[in-house]
Amino acid sequence: MPIEVTVFDTRVSRKYSGAAPRMGTGSKLVVCDQSTDIGKMVRDVVMLAKTFGHISSLRLMSHAWTSGTRGGYGLELCHDDLMPENVDVLAPWNKLADRIYIYGCRIADSPAKGDPTRRILQDGSSEPWPNGGVFLSKIARVTDSEVVASNALQIYDVSSKSPFANWELDPGNWEGVVKIFFPDGRSRLYDPAKEGN
Repeated sequence: MPIEVTVFDTRVSRKYSGAAPRMGTGSKLVVCDQSTDIGKMVRDVVMLAKTFGHISSLRLMSHAWTSGTRGGYGLELCHDDLMPENVDVLAPWNKLADRIYIYGCRIADSPAKGDPTRRILQDGSSEPWPNGGVFLSKIARVTDSEVVASNALQIYDVSSKSPFANWELDPGNWEGVVKIFFPDGRSRLYDPAKEGN
């Protein structure tokens, strides 16, 4: 029977105390932080799939790197971060999950048509603007999974009225424009209300 897996980087909530959240049957949790090697986290997810079965949905809950109102830089995930230049670390996830949901703020942000393709740095040099669409398409290709993400700030709360005694790990509703990226390089708008989240 397929399982759902959530990778939760504890930097998402300063209130996280280490207590396990309330999760449904068939849901598994991988907790990481700034000291976790990203390769270990990847292997932990693979081990869950080998132990419990195919992963129908894999949720990545972490901060994303942004600059002002722009995103698409990468994810603050584990010690190493997940950035465009190290996406290949996810290769062991190839065909492991049907769909990956990424709840990092503005991670699907991409330059609009007509936007500058490069930004000027303080020292006068320039670098390309980050492109979340290219980053997420690469994740989809490397993992051979569909990838869902948004271009906006994501608001979710992992707190509870009684400190983590009975809390849920639920990202809530999506904010902003949500897109789905396919392994073949295609992408389109995604409607969570009709297609699930």
